[in-house]
Amino acid sequence: MRVAYLLGSLNRGGTETLMLDVCENLQPTDFEAIGVYRKSGVLEKNFLATQIPFYYLPTTKNKVRYIWKLRQLLLKHKVTIVHSHQPLDALYGYLACWGTGIKLFLTLHGFDFSASQKLHSFILKRTYRNIFVSEYVRKYYIRKYKLDEKRQLVVYNGINFDKIENVSLSNPLPTTIKREKITVGKVATSIGNVPKAIGTPPRVVGKDPKAIGSIPKVVGEVPRAIGTMPKDVGKVSTDRKTVPTDKMGLLQDEKDFIKDKKESVQAEKEYLQDKNNRPKTLKLAMVGNFVLGREQKTVCRFLKLLKDRGIAFDFYFVGKKNEATPYLYDDCVAFCKENKLEEVHFLGSRNDVPAILRELDAFIYSTEHDTFGIAVVEAIASSVPVFVNDWEVMKEVTEQGKWATLYKTKDENDLLEKFIVFLQNKTTKKWQEISCLAKKKYSIQQHIINLKKNYNEND
Repeated sequence: MRVAYLLGSLNRGGTETLMLDVCENLQPTDFEAIGVYRKSGVLEKNFLATQIPFYYLPTTKNKVRYIWKLRQLLLKHKVTIVHSHQPLDALYGYLACWGTGIKLFLTLHGFDFSASQKLHSFILKRTYRNIFVSEYVRKYYIRKYKLDEKRQLVVYNGINFDKIENVSLSNPLPTTIKREKITVGKVATSIGNVPKAIGTPPRVVGKDPKAIGSIPKVVGEVPRAIGTMPKDVGKVSTDRKTVPTDKMGLLQDEKDFIKDKKESVQAEKEYLQDKNNRPKTLKLAMVGNFVLGREQKTVCRFLKLLKDRGIAFDFYFVGKKNEATPYLYDDCVAFCKENKLEEVHFLGSRNDVPAILRELDAFIYSTEHDTFGIAVVEAIASSVPVFVNDWEVMKEVTEQGKWATLYKTKDENDLLEKFIVFLQNKTTKKWQEISCLAKKKYSIQQHIINLKKNYNEND
């Protein structure tokens, strides 16, 4: 068995990345393969560096000549299966293989919303097998084009987890500096300005040198500067000679105030000394370009609710602004500015997404018509708790929510409710075990095994 992969261009994209991983991981014991591409691209050197021979066969205005050359190439290499990932390449393959007995496979990675439906209708009924990246997409095409169900297959995309585990951060993630307030009585201080030991006063130079010595050094007692008494104590004369004090120089009202607040002050002291018990600033993210089908606006509304609850976080939108739909990006930026969500960072396109995922406390995703959700799978495989809306494809890739937390589509309140439950009990799901299961099901090695199985099937 020898398979010829027909590719349009070798630019960076989901299909090209998948095929590059296949070529890099294909073993001689799997099956033999060659590659044919019509256009070069940024990944050309990567493809040529694999053990799979690639042939550059550009198209010209004379399409008949291209089809004839393709036919000669396929016959020369004794190809038994032609596998394309675009309907146009499948059409070229169909015409080139006419009368040769070569089987034609076509993988569709997306819907046909902006494509030629006439081409889809023609070629889908003339292939040997059609492969879809999820059961949901398979059912969509069967229903729309009235296809023979037996010839329509599902092969999930594969991910080279060994490759992504070696990716490191190219740039540190930005953070929002927050000064968390601690209130002791009526005097507000910030964590960064609190003395190392509660009760150790800052050095205050005043007119009365005796005032410095009169400040207690007992842990848990609150230092006082003259003239800064809490309002609930009442009017107090700053002339200490006219007011009765104890041996330590404390007023009676001061002593009562300290007694009432002693337990809370001690708690604050323990909070400052034990870093593990401090409230954590959560790191959250969503990965995906701002394109039709992806739905970042619900996530923005969720983040506002999260901030209103007083939960500290930094959120990262990883994905570029699309030239065809710039308003999707602009609307999210405007919403965050209007609601003063300084915690939200728009990182644009990044090549270190696997490293970013490893930094997260949770991954949030929202979609309107994804066909697979490779970003969601990568997050699950990184042992990151995942929250994704209950779109049918997401139910499918997360084992009906066993591998992620599903929330109602476009319902930020339901997402908030599920997220709060997660914060209260982070051990609900065994993320490490889930990661292992996801890696096994969606690995590039398993993808090749599934391809080989379907290539060997006969009518």
